[in-house]
Amino acid sequence: MPGIETANRVSRKKKIHNACDFIYNDPRGSEGLILKARLLGKRMKNMPIADVEDYLLKVAEKDPDKIIDLYTGTDTNLRLLFVDALDKHVIIIKNKLYMYSDNVVLGATDDAVITWMKQSANKKVLELIRRDTYPEMYKKEEIDDSLLDGEPTSNDTKVVDPVVENAIKLNAVTGKRK
Repeated sequence: MPGIETANRVSRKKKIHNACDFIYNDPRGSEGLILKARLLGKRMKNMPIADVEDYLLKVAEKDPDKIIDLYTGTDTNLRLLFVDALDKHVIIIKNKLYMYSDNVVLGATDDAVITWMKQSANKKVLELIRRDTYPEMYKKEEIDDSLLDGEPTSNDTKVVDPVVENAIKLNAVTGKRK
C-alpha cells in the first residue's frame, strides 16, 4: 500500500534526522564525537573533526538507531569499558570469541559482550575486568584507604621552619608560653 510505504519512509527519515541532531548538538563537542566514533569501533583521535562527523553521519544514515542508542542508551559506560579493555588487551579475541583471561567467554559480538556485562551473575568478573583495565583507579583507592587506617605515608611528613622548631623546643624546656 502506497500510504504505508510513504509513512515508513517518512518515519525513517525522521529517525535519521533525529540521529543527525544528536551528532550536531553533541554536548561534549568534538571530544564527544571522537568518543562516539570510538564506541562504534573506529579510532579517530588524530583525524580532522570533519572526518569524524562525516563518519558518524554516514552511520546515522545507515543505522540511525545505533546513533540514537549511543546518545540515549544506558550502557555507554559498559561500552567504553569494553573498548578500553580491548585496547589494553584485557579482553582478547580468540577463535572469533571475545574472552577474558583465556577461560571466560564473553560473547561473539560486541552487543553480546555488553549483554554479558549487564547480567548480575557476572558482576565479580566484570569488576576484575575493570580492575585490570583501570588499575590506576584502584591504586588511588588503596592509598586513600591507608590514610584512613592511620598508617604513616610520605604525605604525613611536614617541613617546619627552624626558628619555629627552636621556639617550640625552648618552650618545652623552660615551660613558658607566650
